[in-house]
Amino acid sequence: METTQPRSRPPYRKTDRASNAAKHVNIRGFANSSSTGSPSQTLPTFLWRDHAVPGTEVKYLRTVKEVDVALESAEGPFGFDLEWRPSFVKGMPEAPIALLQLARPDQILLIQLSGMRGFPNSLRDVLENYEIVKAGVGIAGDARKLWRDYGVSLLGAVELSQLARVSDPQRWGDTKPKELISLARLVEIYWLHRMIKSSRVKLSNWELSLGPKQIESTEKSDPATSISFPTSLQLDGEPKMTLLGLGVRRVSFLGINVYSVGFYADLSKVDTKTLRQCKNPEECISLLIQTTSCALRIVPTRATSYTHLRDGFIRTIQARQALRRKDGSLTIEQEEALHTPLQQFKGFFPTAALKKHQPLHVFLSSPEAKPRELRLYQLGTVRDDWLATEFFLAYFHGTISPPMQLPMHLLGLSFIDTS
Repeated sequence: METTQPRSRPPYRKTDRASNAAKHVNIRGFANSSSTGSPSQTLPTFLWRDHAVPGTEVKYLRTVKEVDVALESAEGPFGFDLEWRPSFVKGMPEAPIALLQLARPDQILLIQLSGMRGFPNSLRDVLENYEIVKAGVGIAGDARKLWRDYGVSLLGAVELSQLARVSDPQRWGDTKPKELISLARLVEIYWLHRMIKSSRVKLSNWELSLGPKQIESTEKSDPATSISFPTSLQLDGEPKMTLLGLGVRRVSFLGINVYSVGFYADLSKVDTKTLRQCKNPEECISLLIQTTSCALRIVPTRATSYTHLRDGFIRTIQARQALRRKDGSLTIEQEEALHTPLQQFKGFFPTAALKKHQPLHVFLSSPEAKPRELRLYQLGTVRDDWLATEFFLAYFHGTISPPMQLPMHLLGLSFIDTS
């Protein structure tokens, strides 16, 4: 999508009540100590990963195309913030915005505007849409900065200080109407955690490529779809898992990509020396699936439905049954015993839409749990050793086409799968 230069400010919209409310806040800063007190040193430190939805993505975007892809299915509300290079010389003009941050429960977007030739139209559309809520502390100051630098109006803006006063007047009634209540203070009161941001990070040159301390995450992109996957994944109540492979489900005769998939495994229980002794990637994959917890992160490349996804999964399972029946590893008794878990599996999927880029997580429990669990998050869990393991193996042995690529160099192994 092409970019545009600053334009004349659009007229005020009466429907933009949140933006109008934010105009009462004069400056971007912190509430004074007389009204909010000092944070308790006894509270635990707030870490966003501990409170995020399982599988939350962090996307570091440096091109207009990347922003367009990330915002194709943008839905709020968003947390909103801006960063720019600090000036240490008195009288120097303020630097332009370097980084714009949009955050929602399942996704965090770090948009480095300083690395782009223009302002992405897709981002302008989101920011100027009053129906998409953008919330933050000192957001009126950010709105003015955004207008000065890029001619973009921030509509649908909600000042969290004002929201706190309106929704919890007993606690904040003594604060001045135009006084900002710091985000750290709000986190302390409502989350019972201390929010710490080091001076080194706050005073960073945000125009440079962000480092690990600024991003606190890394990711890999599926080359076939440009969909990004976090390099580590920790689902609710499960161990931290590492991204080991990426693949794409394709309707071969139409050449249509249906979804991208990332394969994760808990490496804390895996003997890396044994992995290095694998003769080929398939042997290594089987070892991982047979010995540790694994997960699949499935991200649709287009709008689809749960029933469509279910039908594809059932065809895959049936193909695995035929394969195992042929090689003699699936007995008649075992196949008869599969009837109940298969029926249970089919019943998990609602007759509802599955939105584009909405991730679905499938978890394979550790072999220590008998029988092993195949868990589809927010849908259901089936307990059957054969079904759980064969479902995962199908992604690498050609039953689901094409087989997933597993870059073994991530494990420090001496070969790379090029199948």
